[in-house]
Amino acid sequence: MQENSKLMQNEIINHNNYYEEDEIDLLDLIRVIWKRKLSIIVITILLTIGGVIFALISKPIYKAELTFTEEKSSSTSSMLSSLASSIPFGLAGGIGSSDSGSLLTILESRTFREEIVNKLGLYEYYIKYNEINLDEIENEEDKPTIYDVAKWVGDIVVVSKDEKSGIYRVEVELSDKEMVAKIANEYFNVLDNYLKEQKDDKSNLSLKYLKEQVDTVEKQINDKQAKLREIEKKYKTVSILDEAKVVTEKVAELKQLIIEKENELKISKKFAGENSFEVQKIKEELSVAKEQLNAIINGDKNLPVDIIPLSDIPQIKFELQKLQQELNVNIEVYKMLRVEYEKTKLDVLNKKSMITILDKAIEPKFPDKPNKKLIVVISFVLGGFLGIFFAFFIEFIQNVEWDKITEKEIKGE
Repeated sequence: MQENSKLMQNEIINHNNYYEEDEIDLLDLIRVIWKRKLSIIVITILLTIGGVIFALISKPIYKAELTFTEEKSSSTSSMLSSLASSIPFGLAGGIGSSDSGSLLTILESRTFREEIVNKLGLYEYYIKYNEINLDEIENEEDKPTIYDVAKWVGDIVVVSKDEKSGIYRVEVELSDKEMVAKIANEYFNVLDNYLKEQKDDKSNLSLKYLKEQVDTVEKQINDKQAKLREIEKKYKTVSILDEAKVVTEKVAELKQLIIEKENELKISKKFAGENSFEVQKIKEELSVAKEQLNAIINGDKNLPVDIIPLSDIPQIKFELQKLQQELNVNIEVYKMLRVEYEKTKLDVLNKKSMITILDKAIEPKFPDKPNKKLIVVISFVLGGFLGIFFAFFIEFIQNVEWDKITEKEIKGE
């Protein structure tokens, strides 16, 4: 028990000593800071003044922003889409396609940036902005080219797209607040013109192709209608089903007549004799009936029978049904092609933009960079930290007993 109480007393004593040492160390820190307060203040002020000077002499960077979105065109029918798949490459994009390529790829291409340079006359601006004296450059290869200016435009312009909202953003950063807005707006104008020209080219190609298809299908319709008229004229019928009914009835009538004449012939031979006038007449009538039946069944064209031969009816029926089906399909395709053709004609006349501007770039009133307030605050805080560090460093140097250290080094040797 006594040992335990002694241990507890020792722990309490050590605990109190620990807090006393902490209080002494904290007081020492405050004492050092207070002692070197003038140095800390001077360093803080100097760094703050340096930050203010840096903020004042830094070249201001202005930022202009433009946003736009892409218009979505409606898709065509499945039949026209499948039809478009048969069009040679380069024309298919004009039918039922709103894909004008990745707009980001277009905006970031060198060719597009060179167009911006030409539209705004940025080559001369680039020379002036970067204070380049062309007369001092002797070698022609060292002089800036339009490619260099286009690359510079790519450095000051950031193009992005929000995949969720589909909004495109063009951000321009430059020390010229007038030019940043001009460049941002020109990006939209050049892209808009490019897409309109591309749309016109595709629409014209599509229009040409659709006109050819309309003419082709129209000719097919006329040819099939002509074949139907030829069949109608040849067989003098407008309905093969009605004609087949008439032929069947005629065959049945002739067969019945032949049976009657054959019975009549047997009776006449028995009572009037083989060579009687009545028998000869019945034989002639029977022969005519058989010849007519044969003509109807086998299609003997030499006989004056003004109906379709029974043997030809299945083939004619098949041909008529096939022609009619093909004609119906051609008519439906013609209707859709005609609608698409008229719509494409309107697209050629319609100069509607494929992109819509949301926020036009305006000339900024204040620079975006540098943030002068932030620079001053950082300079002030950094000055304070450096001042405190300097104070403790000087205090450490002054408190080192250099004589003892030297004696120990000498003794050690």
